[in-house]
Amino acid sequence: KTAVKQQEARAAYGANVPGNNTRLQFRVDEKTNDVTILIKDKDTDKVIRTIPPEAIKDIPAGQLMSISR
Repeated sequence: KTAVKQQEARAAYGANVPGNNTRLQFRVDEKTNDVTILIKDKDTDKVIRTIPPEAIKDIPAGQLMSISR
């Protein structure tokens, strides 16, 4: 979890630097209370990056633990 928190902090800092053309959008899953951060282009509203990545959220918790070891 610490690595994810650090990644979120870096994303928040980078997205809010003056002159940067991105913005942050936070989403909270109503069922799990998981927070997802979307980094979007201000002009096109296109999602540039998702934290955590969608692929990670689709991995069952037990399997994720096996992968990380």
